[in-house]
Amino acid sequence: MVKLLPKSLKVAALAAVAAIAFPMDGFSQEKKITVMMWGTTWQSVFKDLSEGFTKETGIKVDVETQTSSGEGLVKLQAMRQKPTIDVWFTTMSVASRAANDKELFSELPLDKMSNVSKAIPGSVNKNWASITAFPIVLLYRPDLIGEVPTSWDDLWKPAYRNKLAVPNMSMYSARMLLLSATLAGGNEHNIEPGFEKLKALRPNVAMFYASDAQARQALAQGEVAAIVAPPVHLRWLNDQGVNAKAANLRKAPLEFDVVMLPRTGKEEMGAAYINYILRKDVNEAMVAKRNMGPINTEAKVPEFLEGIMPKTGDGLLFDETVVNANLPAWTERFNREIAK
Repeated sequence: MVKLLPKSLKVAALAAVAAIAFPMDGFSQEKKITVMMWGTTWQSVFKDLSEGFTKETGIKVDVETQTSSGEGLVKLQAMRQKPTIDVWFTTMSVASRAANDKELFSELPLDKMSNVSKAIPGSVNKNWASITAFPIVLLYRPDLIGEVPTSWDDLWKPAYRNKLAVPNMSMYSARMLLLSATLAGGNEHNIEPGFEKLKALRPNVAMFYASDAQARQALAQGEVAAIVAPPVHLRWLNDQGVNAKAANLRKAPLEFDVVMLPRTGKEEMGAAYINYILRKDVNEAMVAKRNMGPINTEAKVPEFLEGIMPKTGDGLLFDETVVNANLPAWTERFNREIAK
């Protein structure tokens, strides 16, 4: 829980901490915002944190739930003329598409958001702010893997033949292709090296998985010896009694959960809420509950992620606009040439 100041202090004094750049007397509207996020995330993480925001600022936080980021975007588009969602929680890949809709979404007032300066470089821009980070890593079973990899390139060794589960193109926005391209000297603008390297990896891939549950079960049941996946699965596997570990490999692709501001006229209050989420103590409390990495570089990494989260400069970031524009063609080629 985020520690609150003693109740004896006045609300005005409390509000100053979260709203240095957002003086409360500037809010002429009803002091209430509505956020849209995944229901389980609200109950397990954001309900208590939002109550802390309300106590500090006087701004009430209501919630509307979504089952997925895609569904959330459809809801927002349907209320285009008069949106009732002031802060929208989504994924980076969906946000990069939604950001093109300038009529529906407002840019963030970054100059008024004091905690942005402490965010991971590249995690915040004028269209959205990341709130949690997670790398794509290698999770493995010591009893099945044999030789433990010390670099991503090790996965191409004959020792790993038919032992790997890697995400297909729909999972994590083609991160396996982009990682392969990076290892081969390419990037999202030069993807050809990625396809060639993935073709070379094919003999070692037992499964191109299409869901997180499929990957977890495959490793738990011994169908594969290692999976390329977010580290949050490590907690699940260990809780199920599976002896799984994470390989400490450099240059891990980073993924983010992000928030955006629909145009409702309450952008300043919404931005104050985002700024609050990015504050060191709040961000730290949030990621501890979500088993994710913090965005605030001063916030402590959850214990189970120590040694797994990429060090500064080792996180691989890609231009989501380029990725989204090319993903359909990449997927078609991947299915035709590699996943067959």
